[in-house]
Amino acid sequence: MNKLHHTFVALVVMLAAFWLGACSSKTSETTPTAETATSTGVATVAATATPAPTPLPTSTGGRTEVPSTVQLIDVRAGTLKTLYQSSSVAASDAEFEGDRITIRAGGGALDFRLDGMARPGQMGFDCRELTGAAEIAGRTYAGARCGAISPDRAWMTYGILAGEVTLPSGYVVPLGEQWLLELGTGTTRLVHSGLVHCGGCDARYGPILSPSSRYVAYAETGGSQRRFLTEAASGATRVIGNGSQTPDAPVWSLRGDRLLYRSGQQPVFEDLANGASRELDMVWPAAFDRSGSLVYAPAWAPSPKSTGLSTTIADSATGRVVAMMDGAPSPWRLYTGSSAVAATPSGVIAALQGAPNCNGTAIYFDGALRQCVTDGVEGQIGPDGLVAVARKTGAVGPAFGPHFQTISIDQFDIDLVTVGGTVQTVARGVLSLQTPLMVWDPAGTHLLVLWPRSAGL
Repeated sequence: MNKLHHTFVALVVMLAAFWLGACSSKTSETTPTAETATSTGVATVAATATPAPTPLPTSTGGRTEVPSTVQLIDVRAGTLKTLYQSSSVAASDAEFEGDRITIRAGGGALDFRLDGMARPGQMGFDCRELTGAAEIAGRTYAGARCGAISPDRAWMTYGILAGEVTLPSGYVVPLGEQWLLELGTGTTRLVHSGLVHCGGCDARYGPILSPSSRYVAYAETGGSQRRFLTEAASGATRVIGNGSQTPDAPVWSLRGDRLLYRSGQQPVFEDLANGASRELDMVWPAAFDRSGSLVYAPAWAPSPKSTGLSTTIADSATGRVVAMMDGAPSPWRLYTGSSAVAATPSGVIAALQGAPNCNGTAIYFDGALRQCVTDGVEGQIGPDGLVAVARKTGAVGPAFGPHFQTISIDQFDIDLVTVGGTVQTVARGVLSLQTPLMVWDPAGTHLLVLWPRSAGL
């Protein structure tokens, strides 16, 4: 498990039994394109590369079938491989874990190498629930339930229901308990009881473990929706605010035990390693860049095209504002975990939506607008500054896929854009109800694309 993927959202796609479809591979052509100067001096880029579109079978009823698909793009070689494709079971997540790729589908996990080859017998480090127990990597833990596993695989946090409470409204709702399981010893610890459950709610986040695995943030879903922070080793717990809906979810930096959480309308920054804490002069929700050295907001806004909307970037260590620019990160950042701002060796890059004079994704370099990708709906910045942009090209329908049917589904191309002005289209015909998931590997040499993707009600 990593970073933002611990935010649990109610998915439209409801996963069934584990099933692996046939894998295939193909190579895409990648041809740089020319850039067009505008009256504002900003280059507008449009892709001209022509990789073969993904074949989409159509049923006899005239509807387009959209299988759940995970593709791996090797940026250096310009190749694309389909790692997973199923018409019956949706892939719920895809991520890089060290030198391997993990795809989760139907309650199971598949492992691949960076070259796209399957790792036989490797089923990841997932949890399987048994009657009265949880099984992880072949070991059974009596009394435990499956939950979020820490990045170092030393801990698992899980919740259970224990009792009921009558609210002032007269509704009777369950009470929950939060537990920690130490995987090495099998020891379990109750860290909090009496957590009020909402009694049936949606769009709530689950426990979010820090990258160091030392801490876990979580909230009760009902009552006052208290938010807690627990140190795994000691069990020490404190309240750090309120809010359990997805936009309220705390955010961990990918490096160090640095945490952002909401206090009123402002984010609070805490560096748990040295005890530093401060309110930041920006609005919630906020996010860290990949390095953890920058904080930016808004990480999401109800209307990215609102008049006057801008994004503030601050130094996380000092709280000093280092840049402000027009536009905002894609509102789907909450669900896709996109990196809309990044401190790279060459400078600070931002990929924003709703900027003036850019009907698409605006790419900034050190505060100056450099590129506009027309019809881009989200930019995901890689470690070396290359930006993967999901660019909407139209819609098809009616369509159906694993556990969904829709009158219309959006169609995207995936472009790789440089601040210098070149763009390569590396995937075509990507169909998704929501912006497809795009995930960079730590080296910036490979990109995973998962589609169709849907989140929310």
